[in-house]
Amino acid sequence: MKQSPALNPLGHILPHPPLPFTSVNYFKRGDGWEMPWHSHEELQFLVVTSGSLTIHLETETQTLLPGDASLIPPGAAHALFTQGGYEQIGANVLLKDEQALMGAIGLLKEHIKAPLMVRCEQIAAQAPALLQMLIKGSAIDQARLCLSLHAALLQAVEAVIYEQSSQFDVQLSTFLDQRLGDKLSSSQVAASFHMSVSQLERLSHRFFGQGIIALYNQKRLIEAQVLLANSALPIGVIAQRIGFEDTSNFSAFFTRKTGLSPSAYRKRKQ
Repeated sequence: MKQSPALNPLGHILPHPPLPFTSVNYFKRGDGWEMPWHSHEELQFLVVTSGSLTIHLETETQTLLPGDASLIPPGAAHALFTQGGYEQIGANVLLKDEQALMGAIGLLKEHIKAPLMVRCEQIAAQAPALLQMLIKGSAIDQARLCLSLHAALLQAVEAVIYEQSSQFDVQLSTFLDQRLGDKLSSSQVAASFHMSVSQLERLSHRFFGQGIIALYNQKRLIEAQVLLANSALPIGVIAQRIGFEDTSNFSAFFTRKTGLSPSAYRKRKQ
């Protein structure tokens, strides 16, 4: 039986990847690894699958954890450092033929103007399978791997379009309104919009003047006030509708925010 090629413990690079990919790779870096300031002629796309990676940029420093992805456009200077080691799956993408990857290259050129960090949990979750495709390097495996990277790049563009869209505030507000009973976390909301938590927080502050959890709790509070004032629903049911399984926790939350217990608020409003 023919055996698959062995994995280099430090990394693996796909031989002769199809354009517009100029490199498709897996790297494993040890404690204290660093790369000094440099830039690329292509767009660099990497997804951290294990550990953490710090990227120094000209205007900020970003730390990528598993599931975080970074897109660095051509010519953007950056330096890399990992204190405890990390693993990545990534690619370098040539941005010349705007019609390549079914038009994705044109979208990347248009929207990725500065280094960007987004969430890319699907690639991180599929890392073992993708790594096997990279090692085997057959035509089918190569195609599947590149298609997965293509889909991830499109998700990244989608995240940027969300950020640039004047409708993002409406989209985010509607998303939260429809999930008041779900006890959302900031990471869950960020993943739904295919962006990092820091990017989501930046947008939430830009459009609403507060962080995403503060905004979510504000909406939960308003819904509770409306139901207390305009319905006869038991307080326990109202608590469940805005994501509190325990009525006492809901009462503490409501009292802290309004200065009145739910029952006192209802009595005053009805």
